[in-house]
Amino acid sequence: MRRETESIAELARTLPTAELPAFIGELETVKMTAWSRLTTPAPSGSPNGDRWLNVREAAAKLGTSVSYVYRHDFPFADREGRRLKFSERGIDAYVASKNGTLTPRRHGAILRPVD
Repeated sequence: MRRETESIAELARTLPTAELPAFIGELETVKMTAWSRLTTPAPSGSPNGDRWLNVREAAAKLGTSVSYVYRHDFPFADREGRRLKFSERGIDAYVASKNGTLTPRRHGAILRPVD
């Protein structure tokens, strides 16, 4: 058990019975806060330094058109309902794996991603 929760467990054992309902309510607030963090998607500026880009931002970063991005199934893409989003770190890794260039077959041109 964590040191912080040991003191809470001690309170549960020693508090007067009349104070236990309020104490349980406080515990439920803490519990719901923890559950809420687990079930809520991470914000754009997530702690790991990654952020989600929309289709236009992803196309600009890849140096391609929006329609090209829609037509391809990228490993760094994720769908939330009808919304398509792209991991910025995933795009960077993908571009790095292509030696910094992307070559769409349709156009045959070497495109350099926008920094």
